Amino acid sequence: MPKIKWYLVRRWLYGVAAAAFAIAVYYRLIALEATPLWLALILAAFNTRPPATPDETADN
Repeated sequence: MPKIKWYLVRRWLYGVAAAAFAIAVYYRLIALEATPLWLALILAAFNTRPPATPDETADN
């Protein structure tokens, strides 16, 4: 079974969450003024940075 690179999964989930958030703003479920705050929160929650060096594990 191949080892899953979790930062790639988190990056994918961040993209999906950001798109869902944009749809929620479009349908006025979330205020436009709150957009930067919520997108920063989503980015921080998924921590989309890859490992700093190739030998670091991506198991986080």
